Amino acid sequence: MKPCPQPYRPYPNLGVLTWAAALLLLVPAGLAADAARDWVFLMSSDPHIGSDDAKANPPVTADEIAARAKANLAGVLQLPGGAYPSDLLPGLPAGKIPTPRALLLAGDLTDNAAWPLFEKVFPPTLEPGNIPVFVAAGNHDGPPSGATRLGIIARNRLHAEAKRIDAVAANGMHYAWKWAGVHFICVNLCPADSTDNETPFTYGKPGPGSWNDPLNALQFLKDYLKNVGPGEPIIIWQHYGYCEGFNFDWNWWSAKQRRLFYDVVKEFNVVALLHGHTHAPAHYLWPDPKADPQEVQRLFGDAPPKALRSFEVFSAGSVGGGDFYLFRILDERLFALHHNSRGWTKDPGLTTAISLSKAGEHSK
Repeated sequence: MKPCPQPYRPYPNLGVLTWAAALLLLVPAGLAADAARDWVFLMSSDPHIGSDDAKANPPVTADEIAARAKANLAGVLQLPGGAYPSDLLPGLPAGKIPTPRALLLAGDLTDNAAWPLFEKVFPPTLEPGNIPVFVAAGNHDGPPSGATRLGIIARNRLHAEAKRIDAVAANGMHYAWKWAGVHFICVNLCPADSTDNETPFTYGKPGPGSWNDPLNALQFLKDYLKNVGPGEPIIIWQHYGYCEGFNFDWNWWSAKQRRLFYDVVKEFNVVALLHGHTHAPAHYLWPDPKADPQEVQRLFGDAPPKALRSFEVFSAGSVGGGDFYLFRILDERLFALHHNSRGWTKDPGLTTAISLSKAGEHSK
């Protein structure tokens, strides 16, 4: 398991606009539960479609970055039909990789509001296999009234109408679905309800309608969890991460916000937390009293709970794509495998197997 990745420097403020509070709106149930679990999904983040680098030598244009992302995506979509890399992860059964059930993109989809270009690279479904592309908003994706956020809402509505997702917030941003008894919950930037005005905010201004406004994602999560049965496995995904390098120093979401989230989910069977934002693959625990005692202090002060719960966290993503996790859910286990433009990652810190029935216990 690798330590927390290092932060990167974001772009400056993208503006402040008002937005309505999020409420839970249920839509008709989606995919039926499978008789047995054996399927895969992909996760990545931060393609930054629309960005460029005029200072590079030679300069890189937005079209070139989009083309790179499209080529990297095409490479990953060639994995189905090939063999699982069972030699990289003891206990991973052999077999052929099936068509993924979905691709999850955890934010910073665009720069410069380049939603039309993003949709050319990452349409709502991918071929072959009609693979849904589910998306979350990141800090580069603009204010609530911007082109990318409105595009996300339109895509969520499309997926809801196609019965690919089961619950959508009234503001159209946050959503969830259930596959074979496993719940997936997208909370976009982070699972908080509003910005924390006490946090020194380096980039932009806090407050309702800010591009950093989480738009009542925590309330959506609370409402959805009311429908989750005891012990049912849960995967929560978002843009911001959980460890010190890019939370405390860079003030993306505060320790107070993270503590509120911890208190909401601590009694639930949260198998994994997925995020982007760091432009680096990682697998770590949060909160982790051994690796990051300062975070435990920020969350709980001098009185941490005796039964402190630590969650498995995975991050992936890079500008122009090429950095993915492939997750296989097989019966009562989740296998995590990392893939980049060079192929399967052999770093043992990025591969693991987790029990779905008792989160926090490795089956590796």
